[in-house]
Amino acid sequence: MKQAGRHRAGPPPDPAGGSSTSEDIEAGLLGQWRSMRPREVSAKASVSLTSARKLWHALGFPKAGDEDTVFTDADLTALRSVATLVREGALDEPTALAITRAFARTTEDLAAWQTQLVTESIGERASSPDLRVVPEPVTARAAARKLADLADDLEPLLVYAWRRHLAAAVSRMLSDSEMAQPYSGVVRCVGFADLVAFTDLVRHFSERQLAQMVQRFDTLASDVVTAHGGRVIKTVGAEVLFVAMGPGPAAATGLDLVRAMAGDDLLPDVRVGMASGHVVSRLGDVFGTTVNRASRLTALARPGTVLVDDSLAASLRRVSGFEMSPMRRRTQRRIGPVTSWTLSRAHPAGRRGMMGVDGARDDGSVADDDGEIRGVWSMSELSSPTRPLVTITRHGPGGHIAELALDRPEAMNAVSTQMARDLSTACEELSADLGVRVVLVTSTSPKAFCVGADLKERHAFTDADLMAQRPVARAAYSGVLNLPMPTIAVVEGFALGGGLEIALSCDLIIAGSGAVVGLPEVSVGVIPGGGGTQLLTRRIGWSRASGMIFTARRMPAAEAAALGVVDEVLEAGTALERGLQLAAQIAANSPVGLRQAKRAMRLGSDVDLATGLEVEDGCWRATAFSSDRAEGVAAFAEKRPARWSAVAAEDGSTMRS
Repeated sequence: MKQAGRHRAGPPPDPAGGSSTSEDIEAGLLGQWRSMRPREVSAKASVSLTSARKLWHALGFPKAGDEDTVFTDADLTALRSVATLVREGALDEPTALAITRAFARTTEDLAAWQTQLVTESIGERASSPDLRVVPEPVTARAAARKLADLADDLEPLLVYAWRRHLAAAVSRMLSDSEMAQPYSGVVRCVGFADLVAFTDLVRHFSERQLAQMVQRFDTLASDVVTAHGGRVIKTVGAEVLFVAMGPGPAAATGLDLVRAMAGDDLLPDVRVGMASGHVVSRLGDVFGTTVNRASRLTALARPGTVLVDDSLAASLRRVSGFEMSPMRRRTQRRIGPVTSWTLSRAHPAGRRGMMGVDGARDDGSVADDDGEIRGVWSMSELSSPTRPLVTITRHGPGGHIAELALDRPEAMNAVSTQMARDLSTACEELSADLGVRVVLVTSTSPKAFCVGADLKERHAFTDADLMAQRPVARAAYSGVLNLPMPTIAVVEGFALGGGLEIALSCDLIIAGSGAVVGLPEVSVGVIPGGGGTQLLTRRIGWSRASGMIFTARRMPAAEAAALGVVDEVLEAGTALERGLQLAAQIAANSPVGLRQAKRAMRLGSDVDLATGLEVEDGCWRATAFSSDRAEGVAAFAEKRPARWSAVAAEDGSTMRS
């Protein structure tokens, strides 16, 4: 019997001519009626009955009796697949069962979630909307048939989503392996967002209203967290646990969570607590003192506020756009003394990092409005030991154009360890700022865009030093590459080695006629390690990239343009002017459209055409249901310039500026 779905034969009709039964729906979804007992399926799979039962149990299904007819060909295929993996040595049995258990737990929650969503959708569209927590039989039967009908369409999406998340998990693992301390876990920014007074609401709201509130909270929280590149670890009732990869995105996430909930009529205020430090990641969850510290800070936070711990506050000193004021030092049970900081966005004229507040006393302590002393700080805590080697300047109406300038002219912007850190931090800040529509990467040196790695610094490195610097350098280059908005490199003078790799990490490269580019790494005993071997090959093709990399030669701007290494060549000294013109032209367009277009191009460039079109469709859907699409259509109809009043989130949703 064929499986159910819009493109296949559906479940068999009920013999009495009535509605399909649950058995009919199950048979349609699985493709066959239950036809085998436990011993039959284990014999056909050539595995012991014990092994078959272990798999069945790992899948989360109840134990079947010896004479129970509960298995289908689908069960037989699954059993054979796992058995083959074990027999061929690809996985040992405990690992195979653990992976099976992971599939089972995840898909069980997924199936229940999707069943509820479809049921609620059908109930709300009915002439007499079904507002009960448990649907009426007619609604339940309609939802069951709908789910069976959609199975074929949803199955490829499930596999695609799993592969994408698997790729992301593997990427995080590889990155963590280079940076983590073997016995203390990886460093993460961890946060909790908690709905205020939810317990009181439980006593006054119906179960249906509570369900709607929790679902709305989960949706908004997930949108905000993923928009800043983070991950929602889990949602438990009125609380969300999330992680972020850097201090800038973490801070923006916490503040945007507060803002998003405050702007929703259905939800009460939220309070957020965040901490930075080592965590242990296991089975998709995170554990450790850092998580406990974030949880305790959430309990201390006032409604509509964000508290961060000392570690995260220290990391935010070099990230512009945020202010922090210290709270009173407290001793937390099983954690010890903790100083928390109230986080807010900086005022336009404010400084970056730790900020004093009204009520500062002579001894440096800070008082609340009610007189409570909230901690002590000194000016030495506010200063950085060295000046930033990367700066950010805003241009144009609304500051939607950001100029990220490499600012080490005395060394022609040679990338030292500090400069790599500053570049990574600046990219985190820009990625977290949803108001930025386009980024220009420039140089303050008239002689060079960037001459690559600081070889004078590296000359003094031991092998251990070089390995320690590697993840810092990779984070800098990937920071530019992963900026979610369009990027333009403005190249005047030399762009060599890592300097050209920074430019190649941008979407467009504009060069002055005096520019000289090249990847000379093989001449000093290494290879391009900031993405050059991959990005240049994708930009100009294998043979041309081979010629540049293998010969280590430098080439003038005109030749680079002929090969496609750079996109435009202007009179020397005018590249920045052209870059700003192009940036203004780009920034005039939809912020949602710009990010989603780049996302579609980036994710779809290295997959087959069919997968690429699916990626494009997903990004199109993200724009089609945004407020930008409505404004764009209205502006076209009214023959006026569009007035984009929103900033763009990664998923295509919009957040009011």
